[in-house]
Amino acid sequence: MINFNLIKRVFKTSKSIYLSILAVSLFLMAVSFFSTGKLAGENPTAQSYLETYNKIYFGTFGLIFTSALAALLILINLTKEIDNCSLSIYLVSDKSRTNVLLNKYFSIFAMLFAYAILQIIVLVIGFNVIPEKYRSWESDTKEINLVFTYFLGTIFLMTLNFLFAALFNNKNIVIFSIAFISTVSTLMRIVYSISGSKDLEFFTYISTYVFSNDDLINKNNWSSLIPYAVWIFVVPPLIYGSVVGFNKRNLYL
Repeated sequence: MINFNLIKRVFKTSKSIYLSILAVSLFLMAVSFFSTGKLAGENPTAQSYLETYNKIYFGTFGLIFTSALAALLILINLTKEIDNCSLSIYLVSDKSRTNVLLNKYFSIFAMLFAYAILQIIVLVIGFNVIPEKYRSWESDTKEINLVFTYFLGTIFLMTLNFLFAALFNNKNIVIFSIAFISTVSTLMRIVYSISGSKDLEFFTYISTYVFSNDDLINKNNWSSLIPYAVWIFVVPPLIYGSVVGFNKRNLYL
């Protein structure tokens, strides 16, 4: 059952940090896209524009913002409310723990979905920077697909944090988990980029960069399905585990 009071509470408590990260992220997204003209050279093509843009926005910078947004929304709306016992307002009512947890989860999901839509809008506006003769429907759709898989990656990180927050009493575990995943993924990317070794290509498939790797996602072969497969087969069990663990957990409310 939808709890509108709980949904409004999620939006209200998240508003400041959400809008701040959203504004900075979209601003840098626009700046990075509009600056690719100079970086691409005197005779840029759509491909060189987009390749440069992808390296800027969907690289380490993108992972930092994704990780921060995924972690902070969970810390504010679940971990913090368990610690200060404000969640008890809802748990002592006729609303079950499952109902409370899922309302919170899908409220955050909606916020991240809106974030993705705004990214696509900025991207479509940015397409107009590219000279029309260098643009193609294929390159445009590939970029929009990349934003969507980037959104799937954000949801994956958020759900993983959601699981840790639902299972453990210590908020430091939630912070450490996302920091560890982000750090390891970044190191994998750096090692693979520096070495260029085909033997280390598997790093691409087992890190969070699987959701924002242009070469992987837009290959038009089996590898392009990996982000969707992870989201379909991994995210639902994580949500289920969160609900089961939260219902069994002893809360001092």
